[in-house]
Amino acid sequence: MLWLGTASGLDEFDPTTGRVLRHYSSFESEGRDVPLRMILSLLLDENRSLWVGTADGLIRFDLTQRRFQRLMIKLENPTSDTRTYVAALSEDSSKNVWVGLPVGLVRLDASLKSMSRYLNDPVVPTSLNNNQILSLVCDEGGTLWVGTRLGVNTLSQNANKFHVFRNHPMKANSLKNNRVWSFCLDDDNKLWLGTTGGVEVFHRAAAMFDHSSQGSSPHWDIARDFVWPIIRDRSGNHWLGTWTSGLVKVSSGGQIKKFLSPVHDFDARRVVSLVQDHEGIVWVGTGKGLYAFDPTSESFLITPAGVDLNFVKDDVISYLYEDSVGDLWIGTYNGVVHFDRRKGKVLRLGNSMVLCILERRSSSGEFIIGTTSGIDFVEPDAPERIAKHEGTESGLPSEVVCGMLEDSAGFLWLSTLRGLVKFNPDTKFLRVYDVHDGLPGNEFNQLAFLKSPSGEMFFGGNNGFVSFFPSELQDNPHVPPVVINRFRVFERGGKEDLLFSTSSKQLDLSSAQNTFSFEFAALDYAMPERNRYAIMLEGFEHEWRHLEPDQRSEMYTNLDPGEYTLRVRGSNGDGVWNNEGASVKILIHPPFWATWYFRGGAILCVVLLAVSFYTYRVKKVAERNIELESKVQERTRELHESNEQLSLYKNNLETQVKERTLDLERIVMTLQAEVSSRERIQKELINYQKDLQHLASDLSKSEERERRRIAIFLHDVVGQTLFFCKMKVGSMKDGPHAAELVKVHGLVEDLLNQVQSLTFDLSPPVLYELGLEEAIVWLIEQMRNTHSTEVHYTRTHLPRTIPEEARFVVFTAARELLTNALKHSAASRIDIALLVDEPGLIRLSVADDGCGLDAEQLLGSTARRKRGRGGFGLFNVRERMTFLGGTLKVESSPGRGTLVELTLPLNGYS
Repeated sequence: MLWLGTASGLDEFDPTTGRVLRHYSSFESEGRDVPLRMILSLLLDENRSLWVGTADGLIRFDLTQRRFQRLMIKLENPTSDTRTYVAALSEDSSKNVWVGLPVGLVRLDASLKSMSRYLNDPVVPTSLNNNQILSLVCDEGGTLWVGTRLGVNTLSQNANKFHVFRNHPMKANSLKNNRVWSFCLDDDNKLWLGTTGGVEVFHRAAAMFDHSSQGSSPHWDIARDFVWPIIRDRSGNHWLGTWTSGLVKVSSGGQIKKFLSPVHDFDARRVVSLVQDHEGIVWVGTGKGLYAFDPTSESFLITPAGVDLNFVKDDVISYLYEDSVGDLWIGTYNGVVHFDRRKGKVLRLGNSMVLCILERRSSSGEFIIGTTSGIDFVEPDAPERIAKHEGTESGLPSEVVCGMLEDSAGFLWLSTLRGLVKFNPDTKFLRVYDVHDGLPGNEFNQLAFLKSPSGEMFFGGNNGFVSFFPSELQDNPHVPPVVINRFRVFERGGKEDLLFSTSSKQLDLSSAQNTFSFEFAALDYAMPERNRYAIMLEGFEHEWRHLEPDQRSEMYTNLDPGEYTLRVRGSNGDGVWNNEGASVKILIHPPFWATWYFRGGAILCVVLLAVSFYTYRVKKVAERNIELESKVQERTRELHESNEQLSLYKNNLETQVKERTLDLERIVMTLQAEVSSRERIQKELINYQKDLQHLASDLSKSEERERRRIAIFLHDVVGQTLFFCKMKVGSMKDGPHAAELVKVHGLVEDLLNQVQSLTFDLSPPVLYELGLEEAIVWLIEQMRNTHSTEVHYTRTHLPRTIPEEARFVVFTAARELLTNALKHSAASRIDIALLVDEPGLIRLSVADDGCGLDAEQLLGSTARRKRGRGGFGLFNVRERMTFLGGTLKVESSPGRGTLVELTLPLNGYS
């Protein structure tokens, strides 16, 4: 059925009969008749409800119960008409309904219990460009396309749920200063923020910043000071660390009191870090040393509990942390100091500037130190040394780690100068969030991080701060389709664009068209600028090559004639890859003088010339013999006619006869030598054919040994070399080329992963470790995962010991037959059986219901391969089967499928 919205109502139209079955011009709502007119948009959702957008508002029509329901859209302005016209409707994958209005975009959730509105905000560049919505559509990747009066907007449904807070000039209760340096959450669920312009308090319940308290006290001049750390003591007082005013106490009643350090030094007046220990002492880290402050007596302690603080007397104390057993960890500009207060032992670790310290609750007290050169791990059982280090060589976007929190799942959240990082140090999983994911900026500040008791996290930077729950951050799961959308060849004398369709599977090029370029795209529009690509030209390249983020095309030049396969992979903005990607086969035909028929014709011409020369020589010898016989007869008649002349010329004639006889003997010997040479050549050809049969049998053996040797070489030589290169590049963390080294490190790491995958593909260990039956089961599972064809497997118990050569021949034949059935026969079902018919005899059969294949082409006979219609195929397997005493039988006819049976004795050879 079709639903038609008109100016006079809603029509249910049957396209098969061409008739309108029902017409709805009005409906009953709240006891009165409501006209249904000026229908501007329609939407049929997955719950079989028809959404009707009219000039008077939004209506939902339940097709099952045939009941209309009027929906009132509540706008922020209570004076606005909630029945404003609905120009566009769309439904996303979460069954939310999007409503396009002349006053913005509205999202209704599937239960109709909540509503969100999206409007143009001049301060936010990523907001709608205009509030008048004209059209809506949601694509397969979850991206909503919004057409407005001023153009097209996109909204990703998989966008991460970061709540952004920053200064808004048009909102009086917004954040006043965007440079946030610290957080503190009190018992009233109010968030205290330290900024470069003083303290700000965020009332989370009212979702507003309260600036009214600032300035109420004559001592509230800290509102203009640089406030770094903020902590809250057990009595409800807040302690602030400032740039010029020293330590500041804000009591629960709002009174302000300042305390300068006992050392009259400007650097000691700058309070950089604060922490209150389990005894109630407030430890004050300054720009010049560490001090202890007693909140009860409101005085600095020279030697708290007999502790001498001279070990950090002149250091900048950048961070303070008390662990679960009461030890104090002191971060400085020259490493971290572990102060074991129970033993009175002090130990300094590292020499980098420390910005944050974290004790992991999910790993038995492991300590992590965030520095300007990455993160260091300190084991709780060995606090005297750094166990391991993670930096840009592990994928971190920046070595400067400003803040660090741990979520309930054990993931570390690191704020850096190049985005927010979700990191699992156990598995090395890493995910980087930046402005494309909704963050207000990529640069975060030291001390500006906090985790609430509910698990909500806060991170601040130079452009405001964000809050989020880690469990609500979901990556875009859409696997983007990859297309090759343009192909251009560069021919001698000019350029030519080939007509190319995304469904094309093969391109035929001449030898003069061996230089070409192509363009490609991953069809995901949530964050297209972060889509990534990898390409490989099989037949020319052996590994995937990852491209630069902005590269959408590639060129290959001066390729040799041959068969190539161009493959392109792509990912969406969150790193979800389409590993199948797009591919096209490219055939570059050789010039005429390099073709097989030209070379075969040349060889034939040489053979014909040799035969003609031989025939000519034989004919000449025969003519010479006839001529000599005629002369002898003539001379004999002359001798009979004239005895006198015979006596005169006797000696001369005998001499001539001897000379002619020697010539004849030499000619005969030459002919005999040529005949012997021809017989020898024929014998050599017969021996060559026998050698070819042995070579065909040995070829597959050598191939498997070579594949195993290459796999070992890739793992032991190439893999180890790449691992060494990775470690070497990771060690060069400083220098003018640090950014390039990060890219090189990432490429080397990807290459190392691909070498490991290629090692497995070259020599599957399942054949040698588990046996023939498990190897064929593994092969069938691989085929099922990559094709939709049904594969049924029948087997009997095989002997415990099968010779290695027999295993390899049967496995190779099974792989070749399955590949032929899947690629060439268009079969919907394949039956494969591995049986033992009688002791010492194994049989493999593969049958399909496809279109049928030419038996000669399947076996790869010599004549068929010369005509270019076959490949090596099962020719190699057949020759090895013959050599080992086995048989190979093929039954196939067009349209009736193909059956191939292979039998092989297991006895009779070693």
